[in-house]
Amino acid sequence: MSTTRPAIEATMGSTTYWLTTMTAAELSSAVRVANETESWVVDDPTQRRQRELKANRIHKELAPYLQNHPHRFWGSIIVLVEPGSAIFEPLDKFPEFESYRKPTKQLGYLVLNDEHPIALDGQHRIAAIQMVIQGSREFRTSKKALELEPGGFSRDVPEDEMCVLMVEHETDEKTRTIFNKVNRHAKPTSRSDNIIMDEDDGNAIVARMLLDADRGSPLALPKRKPNGEIEPAIVNWETNTLGQNSKALTTLSAVYDTVCDILEDAGGFTDFPVKGKDSDPVRPDDDRLEEAYEIVLKWWEAIMRIDVFTEAVSRGLEGIAGQDGDRANRHHQQALLLKPVGLMAVVQGMVFARRRSIESGIELSVQEAVRRVNQLDFSYPSSENMWRGTVIKEDGGMVSRKEKKKLAAELVAYLIGADYMSREEKDHLADDWNRARGKDLKIDIATISEDDEESLNLVPEDLPSPLSV
Repeated sequence: MSTTRPAIEATMGSTTYWLTTMTAAELSSAVRVANETESWVVDDPTQRRQRELKANRIHKELAPYLQNHPHRFWGSIIVLVEPGSAIFEPLDKFPEFESYRKPTKQLGYLVLNDEHPIALDGQHRIAAIQMVIQGSREFRTSKKALELEPGGFSRDVPEDEMCVLMVEHETDEKTRTIFNKVNRHAKPTSRSDNIIMDEDDGNAIVARMLLDADRGSPLALPKRKPNGEIEPAIVNWETNTLGQNSKALTTLSAVYDTVCDILEDAGGFTDFPVKGKDSDPVRPDDDRLEEAYEIVLKWWEAIMRIDVFTEAVSRGLEGIAGQDGDRANRHHQQALLLKPVGLMAVVQGMVFARRRSIESGIELSVQEAVRRVNQLDFSYPSSENMWRGTVIKEDGGMVSRKEKKKLAAELVAYLIGADYMSREEKDHLADDWNRARGKDLKIDIATISEDDEESLNLVPEDLPSPLSV
């Protein structure tokens, strides 16, 4: 039995393909996922690895997205059809379309026989569709079918129309080439782009709200002047790093990171994604977003009172840029705060200190945490500075690895709130800090002579003295 559907025929290089639509229900029943025995897969280990369905991604991300989002949408699914199983009949063959002969050469009907096409690109989305429609799905890598709790739009999904590109299988080599190009040349969007565009991640939305001039937010992007000029922006929303000549105080990616930490500190925002974990969130309602924004706003209003930020804004931001600017000056007492990774670590450190203070029964306010941070030395003039081994390398370069940021955050939390830490927590921090600085925790000091400089350099140090508060 054959089916007929409207389609557009197009050619790219030596490949002719057809663009059409299918409902989710049709995709679920008609299109199948390739297995390792397909002729164009069996001889290529790369193909076999990429064809393996990632059950957790389908179960935890794709299927929930489909059934819980009113604005759900994704790109074209590419399917492979057997030679001769698809016949295109252009509209220009029909007399009634004579006057539209040129444009109707590509428009027509695609007649498909009842053979099941294979998902060439989009196999995870096909599996997600099947899981939503059936309520469960079996995977080769799991011992039993994974069940899916129904979502708010589960009943609507089967009628969703999705774009499908159909390519005819000619040779195994050509099919492999197309598959690899489609998968390997797809470039993911940057983190900054994701934060700017994401309308479901509550953290991203709140981070953007901090840049809203109409709200009077402390990080608001400047508006264009009547003469067309734009003042320097406090936040660089285009990249994740800041060059020496950047006049921005920090990046949107860093702001996003702080929003995640601040809301985690506030507690109760379980409908917002957890930093560092893959998720496919559902957009919180507007009241929830406003609640989160008010919390984050109080933090950032306090953070912007840190001396280096207050001075930079009052000067018009020019003073932090360039070879002689504050950001390039490692001797500046708050130089590290002008680095995105440094700012992220400091905010996380304030969160750690506040959390411990609350557990101890004496809450450290955000304003007091900022006041204490403002007294710390964030310069790194030499390799012996206390931040080396955390987010600062020996040569003064930055390290953005998660474990390094966390170590710097723990050091901040200790410096501003040592009284909230147990002896065990301080000892653990001292060990981690010394280990990161290349010290030997097991060295026997009694066996080292005074002139053995190399061994003496391996002796662990005491933690820097915390603030007296």
